[in-house]
Amino acid sequence: MGVINPDPLLRDVYCILGLPIDVIEMPAVFRQIDVAIANATPFLISTANVNFLVLSQFDRNFAESLLLSDVCTADGMPIVWIARLLGIPLKHRVAGSDMFEALKSEQRLSRPLKLFLFGGADGAAATAASALNETPDRVVQCVGWISPGFGTIDEMSTDDIIEKINASAADFLVVSLGARKGHLWLQRNHHQIRIPVRTHLGAVMNFEAGAVRRAPQSLRKYGLSGCGGSRRNLTCGAATGVMAESSSNCCPRGSCRSLLWHYTNGCGSQPKPWKYGTDWTANLQPWRSRVLPLNRVCPRL
Repeated sequence: MGVINPDPLLRDVYCILGLPIDVIEMPAVFRQIDVAIANATPFLISTANVNFLVLSQFDRNFAESLLLSDVCTADGMPIVWIARLLGIPLKHRVAGSDMFEALKSEQRLSRPLKLFLFGGADGAAATAASALNETPDRVVQCVGWISPGFGTIDEMSTDDIIEKINASAADFLVVSLGARKGHLWLQRNHHQIRIPVRTHLGAVMNFEAGAVRRAPQSLRKYGLSGCGGSRRNLTCGAATGVMAESSSNCCPRGSCRSLLWHYTNGCGSQPKPWKYGTDWTANLQPWRSRVLPLNRVCPRL
């Protein structure tokens, strides 16, 4: 079936403020997933949103985990908007939740795609596993799950846990531990895990468990799925019953504003009071000097 990215320079990836973003469409991601499963090759998928963009500026380890990804898609519409402003040919978001929905709706292998769920809120993994296995078409099959609760990355990386994950012989590992902890856990156990495709999809487990409802497609299409509520509602929709999406689509008054502060006032500076109505687009010019095709400055990708 071929190999994944035989030449790193063929990977169409750009650096946005230090974050690698692949200009890639969903079908191309699926082709790479199919190759990884067929060849039993480790394949790490990251789905970046504004939270990732901000966190990577201050957390070197988290940023490194993203740079080591085999593909890093634009999960949030603000990433797409920033890319367009900077002249990067990114047309669509490739959200992790949409990717998972597509995997469930299309038979890609001669057998069901075997999933393993790791993380999630108390009871979410078990509920999501049952829901996935009760679907009539059985395009995907959950062959195991672990809900490790709250703990350190080392406590979640014991031999017993890794052995249980590997014993499942799954094709696809879905992790839900929070963006930072999830990616650092995947990086910590990269060589111990034998499941070929692995990714952190924080909201997917709650969606599958029915704890949180996704916003309608009409809102997600225009990046409006996170608007109209407080930040607590955006991230803890299960408690309030509101439609929710991950913080990737939050209003620019949140993470986007913090990012703009950080890069127009200098790294490490304290945010200045935000004055609505000011011409903040004039401050975008310095960003352009920070945007390069990542495969030309970081050959390891």
